[in-house]
Amino acid sequence: MQFQASTFLWTQHCGIISFNPLIHLHSLELDLKQQRIIACKVVHANTSFPPFTLVNIYAPATYTQRVTFLKEVMDLPLFNFSPLRPPESLSALQETLDSDPTMLYPMLFMGDFNYHATTYIVDNSDNLTHCTTNLNTGEDIHRRFHQTINTHFLECTRSQEEGSLLPTFRSGTSQSTIDYLYASPFLFQHLHSSDISFMERSGTDHALLRARFVFSSDRQGPGLWRANPRLATNPYFTDSLFPTLDVEFFVKLELTESIDLAAAVEPTTPQANWDELKALVQNIATQVGRNKSNAMERQCKRLQRKRNRICRHHQEPHTRFLQLLRAIKSKIGSIQRDIAENQRLCADHHWREHGETSAGYLKRTIETRAAKKSITGLLHPTTNTLCTNPLAMQSAASTFYGKLYSPDPVVPDSINTLCDSIPPTDTIPTNEHIALQSPFTIADSLSETLRTKLHSSPGVDGLPYVILNVILQHAKAAKLAVKVFNDTLALGIFPASWLKTCMCLLPKSGGLFNLKNWRLLSLICCDAKIFTRLLNSRLMPLMNKLICPQQSGFMPGRFTGENGLIFQTTKLIGAQQSSETIALLLDQEKAYD
Repeated sequence: MQFQASTFLWTQHCGIISFNPLIHLHSLELDLKQQRIIACKVVHANTSFPPFTLVNIYAPATYTQRVTFLKEVMDLPLFNFSPLRPPESLSALQETLDSDPTMLYPMLFMGDFNYHATTYIVDNSDNLTHCTTNLNTGEDIHRRFHQTINTHFLECTRSQEEGSLLPTFRSGTSQSTIDYLYASPFLFQHLHSSDISFMERSGTDHALLRARFVFSSDRQGPGLWRANPRLATNPYFTDSLFPTLDVEFFVKLELTESIDLAAAVEPTTPQANWDELKALVQNIATQVGRNKSNAMERQCKRLQRKRNRICRHHQEPHTRFLQLLRAIKSKIGSIQRDIAENQRLCADHHWREHGETSAGYLKRTIETRAAKKSITGLLHPTTNTLCTNPLAMQSAASTFYGKLYSPDPVVPDSINTLCDSIPPTDTIPTNEHIALQSPFTIADSLSETLRTKLHSSPGVDGLPYVILNVILQHAKAAKLAVKVFNDTLALGIFPASWLKTCMCLLPKSGGLFNLKNWRLLSLICCDAKIFTRLLNSRLMPLMNKLICPQQSGFMPGRFTGENGLIFQTTKLIGAQQSSETIALLLDQEKAYD
């Protein structure tokens, strides 16, 4: 599995990579000739966590070179800490944080240290006497380096509390613990969880050290729930969906309709039934997705624990245990690939608009939008004051867009004059009206779900096209969906979920404190977009004949670059002929009203 890095820093021996476009890495220059250490400042664009320093090292494997390297590292200004006593416990750590704010330097220090930590653990009472006898021996430099790190940092994996340290490196049949992940006290108090996980040999011969830190923020909400599109190919989901729809929805629906008919009560509408069906699918998708995710995590942890037990208690290589380890590693690798695919889906959500197809433009736009997704402040359109807290910014946005999208007064006579001026050749022929208004079929609906773009973001219901395609393969559900589409076509009746959208603000050029410099984007439910696609599939063959060829945007088979080429050619001709003609660009503020 390959991930596209957002920002990264590399040297010959080590690197730091951010896969999140919101997390930026700013390199810190180190006066060190060896390229075995790299440091940077880590900053979140939305200030979801405080900036901190991240240091990654790859110490030499040979003893003499490692001694020289560690001595040079300790001489760096980055590691000139004030003298502190190592905390004896988490409670002592909290007391130290409360009494000494200078300890709040946030730093992560990690990498391949190429030595076993327990070799250089010394009694603190003997440390001063030992260090003053000889400060230049290799063993003493190792011990002083280890003492410095353990005085100012805490090891995040905490594997030593479970007994012997877990191996983090393997070479053939030998294993050792040489990789560590240290956090300064400020970051350590935000540590949520950590582990040491085996990685299959095709990826690396080191283990994966993971630490999760949790920070609170009042500027981010829970976001929109989205069903995992991979559920469409999950047999457990499809096997659970159809029986649940039959038993818990359609059987109850038929019973309710018969009771309503007997009681002379108006039955529920197809639109309300369709929204209720989608709510049931949401519950099934949520339950199956969580069960699948939790089951994979539990199985992976169980296999990791089994591997760790074998590594601890059977240090000597044995054929039977080696075969068992290979089987466990194979299962772990399969689960890790499945989990990585789900994480890739979560990390790859970028808002796209249909007109943006240039790869270079998309790359620049995605980077800009990701960096500026968080709104730090907005000017209120009425008071012209800067609003910085979430409630005030919501009020400013509501006032601005309420005014922007309020209908402007129009002159009916002008509309009639405009319509009367349309020539008959530019209208849809009468003989096409019947075909345009004919009812949709189940086959029509299925074809539109299959030819949609899979990366299109769903609306408030969270159901992507692939999940809707699975729903439409259920005969009764497909019949209900087509009834909803045809009622919308003939009667203009919409389900309530179609009238709900999630509004997203995308940054444009200019000062982002002004709401005019944000583009409003609506996330609409995919079943509503299926209906519009059904309409477009009927209209587009006629529209290609009616819309002038100069309009290239949003038209299949036409390229907006042709207009750019024509404009550039016209500029060259005008310049050669010294023409006084001007080019006028019109950008409508309410283009989609």
